[in-house]
Amino acid sequence: MRLDITENLCHWIKASSDDEAVDRICSIISQRKILGANGFVKGSFDCVCFTESPYIEFHKQKHRYRKYGVMVSKEWVFKNGGRPVIYQPENEYHLLPESLKWRHVSFEPPHIDFSWEREWRINKKEIDVTPEEFLFLVPSEEIGNLLWTEYVDDKYRNCCGALEENDDYGKNWVPAPFRYRVISE
Repeated sequence: MRLDITENLCHWIKASSDDEAVDRICSIISQRKILGANGFVKGSFDCVCFTESPYIEFHKQKHRYRKYGVMVSKEWVFKNGGRPVIYQPENEYHLLPESLKWRHVSFEPPHIDFSWEREWRINKKEIDVTPEEFLFLVPSEEIGNLLWTEYVDDKYRNCCGALEENDDYGKNWVPAPFRYRVISE
């Protein structure tokens, strides 16, 4: 198998600091959702964005993303309406039918070229995040342990649905934790 081909896609966290990135990861866990945005999407379509670039290679160059992310299978993204973006010159945007405009990304090399991201998008305001399908990517074991311990309490049990409603003392609690993987340098 080629090293530049992957079966998974990553949603990387944009943040101004590691603390902000951890807060965003914790928010995804507690809400069990990734919220779409339209800041870099022409036409103001709300989309959840992913990259097909392998996570072990992605951070070898400097860019706006932190080493915090969420990984899910390409198959899951596709089944949920996700598709690769269409890289094209800005003056070709109007050629796309309305149903495909959410996939447009400007491509005007050498000045505008984000093709290295190999972006995929889901045209939704939010997507549900489940422990069975999603894996968190973190820069260190310390951060991974923080995510685990921070949510092994009532808040975590509630967000994972692992505590039965009538189980006041947690005797029937079955952990349904989100998994994480440390990104190697």
